[in-house]
Amino acid sequence: MKKFLLVMISLLFFVSCFENAEKLKSENRIFRTNDKYYVYYDGNTFELPKDLYLTKTKKVEQYFTSGMLKQLNIGTLSKAELLNDLNKYFPSGIKYITENETSVGSVLIPVTSVGSEKHVDSIKFEKMLANMPKAQEVKKDDEIQEETVVNTNPAETLKGKKFEILNANGIDGFAKNIGEKLKAKFGIEYNAENYTKPETMNYVIVRKLNDTEIEAILAEAGLKYAKILEDKTVKPDADFVLITGNDSQINFPVEIVTLGEKSVTADKIKGYNVKNIKSSEYKGEKLDKIIDVKIVYNPSDVYTAKLLAKQIGGGVKLIADNEINGKIIIVSKN
Repeated sequence: MKKFLLVMISLLFFVSCFENAEKLKSENRIFRTNDKYYVYYDGNTFELPKDLYLTKTKKVEQYFTSGMLKQLNIGTLSKAELLNDLNKYFPSGIKYITENETSVGSVLIPVTSVGSEKHVDSIKFEKMLANMPKAQEVKKDDEIQEETVVNTNPAETLKGKKFEILNANGIDGFAKNIGEKLKAKFGIEYNAENYTKPETMNYVIVRKLNDTEIEAILAEAGLKYAKILEDKTVKPDADFVLITGNDSQINFPVEIVTLGEKSVTADKIKGYNVKNIKSSEYKGEKLDKIIDVKIVYNPSDVYTAKLLAKQIGGGVKLIADNEINGKIIIVSKN
């Protein structure tokens, strides 16, 4: 009888505390996977250290169960408290809690130390959210109250989108060649012309596209670098603007901080301006203790960081740092 009651309680808690992750893949939510904690918010995934304080007295891991309760699939005992405390940091709100999702390319939330405690660096995080691309919103019909599912397949969602491809490298037909390639792949409409001044770096002006769509565009275009440009005056009617530089002439170092003279990570990112830096630590963290490869980048270089992460593969952490400019740092034990 006791065993039966425990099973019933487990089911009740499980139903009340966790939602269907597949149905909510475009919704803002928090989830725990292998004792790591992530928040999916407006198209971006943030990792929260388990010992991060969300309030003055409560750490992330303390909202979740452990031991017997966890084995019984009881994940959290107070859904309302967790979501309420999270929403102080996420303006659009976190609505759901899921479990055991796969996280790809997460960004570590900015942290500040207060004595021996870790707290969210609210100022840095606010700036980070302002600079990061956002996914398309999930809209609801007021009458039938049914959720509209957001299609995240770029091959379908990019059809008919208006692109401006501006050639800044002086190579004849460069922008048109990229435009034709994107048109054939995604069915976009594009206009190709010369940019007002020469550039070596590639720039993207993000207007109506989401993160997944932009990553697909850059991959199809075969570009290694892309920097976010904030300029409302450049082709304001376009859904997306790509200013093409010249990858082979871009002076944008990728520094690999590693224990040895050489890094296996360097072999995975050929074609980049790689510089190996031998060190036993990075910002006080011992390299022989780290597990995941870390990519540290300025928020304006997020797409270059994601292109690198895709080439490296495996467990890669993306860490935005406003203090880094003109380069990307990869921290790798090997």
